[in-house]
Amino acid sequence: MPCGRAHGLLSVFVSMALAIAAVSSTGKQRTEPPPVPESNPPMVSFKPPRIWDSPSTDPLVMNASAALRDAGYHIMGAAFDMFAAEVLPSGPATFFAINDPALVNITLPSWLMLNLLRYHTATEMLLWNDLQILTAATCLPTRLHGKGLVVTGVQTVNSTVALNGVAVSHPDIFAAGGLAIHGVHQPFYYLDPSLDQIRFDSLPFPSCNDSDFLPLPNARAPMQRHDHSSTTSRLWRRLQLALRVNGCLSFYMAMSLQIERLNASLAEATGNSRGKVTVFAPVDSYAGLSSASALIGENLRFHVVPQRLTVADLCRFPARHKIPTLFHGHNLEITCPGDFRPLVINNVMVVRPDAFVTDDFVLHGISGALDPLNVTTTT
Repeated sequence: MPCGRAHGLLSVFVSMALAIAAVSSTGKQRTEPPPVPESNPPMVSFKPPRIWDSPSTDPLVMNASAALRDAGYHIMGAAFDMFAAEVLPSGPATFFAINDPALVNITLPSWLMLNLLRYHTATEMLLWNDLQILTAATCLPTRLHGKGLVVTGVQTVNSTVALNGVAVSHPDIFAAGGLAIHGVHQPFYYLDPSLDQIRFDSLPFPSCNDSDFLPLPNARAPMQRHDHSSTTSRLWRRLQLALRVNGCLSFYMAMSLQIERLNASLAEATGNSRGKVTVFAPVDSYAGLSSASALIGENLRFHVVPQRLTVADLCRFPARHKIPTLFHGHNLEITCPGDFRPLVINNVMVVRPDAFVTDDFVLHGISGALDPLNVTTTT
């Protein structure tokens, strides 16, 4: 499909999906045509692209699209129906459908729409039970060549699974014929229609060929993992991955420049540089950070705690409990209000709790940078 002719393709999907939803919800109730309004509403002319003349006739695709619409995923249902032949692999697959509210105000060029669908399609069939037994740092190859989805959190107690920091919100929408479909609240990467193809290709997507990631259990072609670095290096590199996939790019860049100093501070705090850590990293979309300059030196180390602490661990502490950081003598104050209200660290909200959890570290996304100047120091 020519790119120029389809710059508004996602908007078309939105209009058609909403129309389908309206017809579906009212068609069974009407026995007579609706009355003609006194004044005609404004008409929107649309000449469909050629692909709309031949929607899929594959029974599997038709059933999957119908299941998506029945579950309220009208935009993804329409897109899947049209692009399934270009998105699905020849073998098993898992498609992660984006919820309608995340897409209604977005217009995408056709190449970005196609890449969006491919990146949300894993090349193995994974039911909800399969996803729940994966471990953090497991990489799922996708139909977007060379790009992977990374498991960033699995909590069996709360029955939650997150990929690239985005939770699966509607499991097992469809499962048949080697295809599984699950719903997610938002895309696995930030949708920016101003991206060109070159800048898109340079985005820091995870690659399943990276030796720091775990292959899918029983995958048809399991990847060989090579331990070519120390435990400490793997710790920081996996942290860098977690920061990238959770939208903490400013913190990622700052940490990349200071890993040796972080190693030294960790060794000083724990007696060795192989200790476990918890990182509170500002999420760029909340914090509005445009550079890593605000996270240099002590400011960065103030965001790192030499203990592994999940949200459950943090909320076991008494109110206003203080925990030490890698900035010697400076503590973080923990407030866990409960009642479904967010955890607060030094008056800064935790907006992505347990965003990435491994045996060695926990990453929490926060709404802004922590200021070591506004705390009481200890000796």
